[in-house]
Amino acid sequence: MIAEDQASGGPPGCVFTIRQASSLLTVPVSTLRSWERRYDVPMTARTSGGHRRYTKLAIDELRLMRDEIARGKRAGDAAISARLLLQPADSARPFIDAFLAAAQAMQPAQIRVTLDDANRELGIGATMDEVLMPAMRRIGRWWETGRCDVGHEHLVTEAARTWLGKIVAFAPEPPRLAPVVLACGPRDTHTLGLEALGALLVHAGRSSARPEPAVVDASADGRSGLAGRSREECAGRGANAPQRPLSGGTRPAAARRSRRTRRRRRSRRS
Repeated sequence: MIAEDQASGGPPGCVFTIRQASSLLTVPVSTLRSWERRYDVPMTARTSGGHRRYTKLAIDELRLMRDEIARGKRAGDAAISARLLLQPADSARPFIDAFLAAAQAMQPAQIRVTLDDANRELGIGATMDEVLMPAMRRIGRWWETGRCDVGHEHLVTEAARTWLGKIVAFAPEPPRLAPVVLACGPRDTHTLGLEALGALLVHAGRSSARPEPAVVDASADGRSGLAGRSREECAGRGANAPQRPLSGGTRPAAARRSRRTRRRRRSRRS
């Protein structure tokens, strides 16, 4: 389950005083005032007496600011990240909220329904750029800050992959042109963005190919090679492919370094 601050459970229209916000987020009142004065995070409403009032959206923005700083970002950079994550286009916001609500409830079918609804209203490109990717970045932040576990994150990821697979399966057969090759950099630890781009290409009438996950791992170790994937596979990895968290945080890299260290120690002993 996702561990939420108490404010997350309140109705959308509820408001909090600065002391209530401080208590909910475990951030000092003076720090909240400083963030608003220096970085305009969040933009708060004021009462007739000049007292700050924080909406649920403002609490979410402050939570992201707090979590980004806890991950090692400077306050100014954390403010930019929080604004980017929480200020989508007005037309996309209801779908992001519905996606995240379904993620909290661990309802993969409802996630796919939400994406279908967004596709009908916004179109395929806007659904991926303004709904799917921002929502998955939020899930990634939840994972990085311990608000959900890897199993939960995988459930949401696979729901998104299933939806992308349907987009590819029902797309018209592309013309016989050279495929567009899609690949991550050596430090990337997720592929959903590539899968979304591959689905967009197929929907637009172009085929695409991605390196196999094993080949990407080999390239990261300094070896070369490329294996194209078929059109049917371009929107999802095989059932036996290694699963990685979307967030691209520090834990997967740390785990890989730890395994390499253990292998070196065993080779020295032998």
